[in-house]
Amino acid sequence: MKKFILTSALLGLLALFTWYAYNFQGFFIDLDPGALITAHSTAWGKELAVRDEDGKWQPFEVRGVVLNGSLPGYVPNAFQPDEGTYLRWMRQIGDLGANTIRVYTVMDEEFYNALYTYNAGNNTPLYLLQSVRISDSMTNSARDAYESGFAEALLADGKEAVDVIHGKRIILANKTRGSGTYRKDISKWVLGFIIGHEWNPATIAYTNNRSHSIVYDGEFIRAKEGATVFEAMLASVMDQVVGYESRKYKVQRLISFMNDPSHDPFVYDQLYGRQIPKFSQLDIEQIEGTAMFHAGLFAAYRAYTFLPDFWSYLSREQIIRLGDIPARVDRRRSFDGYVQLLSEYHTAPVVVASLSFSSSRGIDTLHYGGPIDEKRQGELLVKAYEDIMATGASGAIITGYKDNWGQRAWNTSYAVDLSRAHMWHDLQTVAQSDGLLALEPIAYAPRVTIDGNPLEWEETKALVTQDGMKLYATYDAEALYVCVAGGVSSDVPLYVVLDVTPKSGSATYPPARLAFDRDVDFVLRLQGTGEGSRLLVQARYESRRANFFFETTRQDAYINPPQRDSNVFVPILSVLRRLGIPPETPEGQEPPPQYGTYETGRLTDGNADSLGTDFNSLTDVSFGLDAVEARIPWSLLNFSDPSAMMIHDDYYEHYGVKFIRIDALHIGLAQEGRVVGLEPLLLAGWEEVQIRERKKQSYYIVQKAWGVE
Repeated sequence: MKKFILTSALLGLLALFTWYAYNFQGFFIDLDPGALITAHSTAWGKELAVRDEDGKWQPFEVRGVVLNGSLPGYVPNAFQPDEGTYLRWMRQIGDLGANTIRVYTVMDEEFYNALYTYNAGNNTPLYLLQSVRISDSMTNSARDAYESGFAEALLADGKEAVDVIHGKRIILANKTRGSGTYRKDISKWVLGFIIGHEWNPATIAYTNNRSHSIVYDGEFIRAKEGATVFEAMLASVMDQVVGYESRKYKVQRLISFMNDPSHDPFVYDQLYGRQIPKFSQLDIEQIEGTAMFHAGLFAAYRAYTFLPDFWSYLSREQIIRLGDIPARVDRRRSFDGYVQLLSEYHTAPVVVASLSFSSSRGIDTLHYGGPIDEKRQGELLVKAYEDIMATGASGAIITGYKDNWGQRAWNTSYAVDLSRAHMWHDLQTVAQSDGLLALEPIAYAPRVTIDGNPLEWEETKALVTQDGMKLYATYDAEALYVCVAGGVSSDVPLYVVLDVTPKSGSATYPPARLAFDRDVDFVLRLQGTGEGSRLLVQARYESRRANFFFETTRQDAYINPPQRDSNVFVPILSVLRRLGIPPETPEGQEPPPQYGTYETGRLTDGNADSLGTDFNSLTDVSFGLDAVEARIPWSLLNFSDPSAMMIHDDYYEHYGVKFIRIDALHIGLAQEGRVVGLEPLLLAGWEEVQIRERKKQSYYIVQKAWGVE
């Protein structure tokens, strides 16, 4: 009896161990190693193809969008959307005319359940491009792709993704990827895999200079003789992912790795390469499939304006190696013909796996002359897509379908609390508004619409009454809003003044002969004619000066800083990448500033009512009959986290940005030559965010271009 009990216990433990290994670790035994392996998708020369319901190959052009699992109010990768939310987005994506969704990593089970439900009920399915990525911290901290578990993490995540799409995996709590019990087999709708998301060029270069093997000859994928160490590592990961799916599920599909202009195959002149920076290369032409790989490889790229007129900076040797390709490229196309260069260069199909233009108020380059509204966003997306397809590429994917509050940008990250960026929509961060679906806060009902109509303010108590005018103020997770009603003329300058920080400020504003009963940090000049409307900041509280002064003027901000009570008010500037690369500075001369600037404090006059025929999504100010409305994005007022009402402390006390909390800001109203009294607007933060979804103008423009009327 004891022997029976012991045997039963051991068998039970073995069964439990096997169940755990199979569901959690991907363990399997190939019981039919000689079985036929089929392909669900393949590469035909420079084209992609998928099998239809009858098993016949059909050419496939990618019209896609990126979808992520983020929602305002939740940390990135919290995967808060439920199955119903994903399904609603998928229906909108299908209505857009898209045929592909790309995800950056393994999503939560609700996403795959929703995709199964959507495709099972539609004759025109949405295909999935499943990306595999490792954490940003590992990407940026690994010096060598063979150290710190870098390659191992890529491979483990790749195998995990294979099991997920086949509905045979259980993933518990996961810091950077989705989790759940995956039981829906959506594999027949998976177009392929993309390994990686954004590579650190330094990691590539460092890996290539180590003494690792550059030889990889796998069963399904191998590195060619001229491959670099990093390319050999990618070939190894791709081969093992393909091998895992081939042996376990007897099926294959397309595979690639992510690439972009910062490490594409092309070599730049050394002088310019150091400044861009562009010092490493990745080339899928150095990787090939064996006779055992039936699906094929494709080239996946992010496309953006890396460097205007980039042709001028390619090395002479690179131009020679390209042969007659440059002569065939139409440089009038989007991105100066960059995608056509890729299509001409590669023998594999090219897919632009990331294509975006932001409708954000903030910018980081003047390539398009300034911020672009939703209408122009759509027009640029359509032109880029049409240009891409005209080059012979196999399609493009718009990044992303919806706006993403949690994103960051190099020229605003210094000014915000990144750990709380998901709690508010920073209209100055370019990467937060590149979607086709706007996610707008609705903390207050009705939502303030900047259209010059003061009716929506009737239930609000006036904060200031002066000279027959009334000033109202409120706020949400995007901005501070003000309305001035009564006796307002667009021809006569009107001044709204704000005291934000207790650390500095001016008691006067000499250009308009204004005096204040408390120190003021910002002056909002509202005028519908002449110079228009703009927001000015007291010189001591200008964040660009304290943080990017040397990079934009080559002067030290901390030598003779502005006085705390300075009465000088200056334009609010954002920092931009320059459009070109300066030549080498002659010896003895000072090089030009690293960055340029743009006056982001200038406000756009228009109509923010999305139902209006004259709608302009960039509208900051709108004059109506005896009234004017304005929005002031939180970032322009030096709020680092409005959800906690945190602002910038004195820069010159702390040599940079530190945060302090306030519980009120003070607002005043006047015309020229007045003494202004300020009244407090009490501030309360928030820990929850409510939003509404709105399809942008760009959604409908893309929808029409993709053949949906």
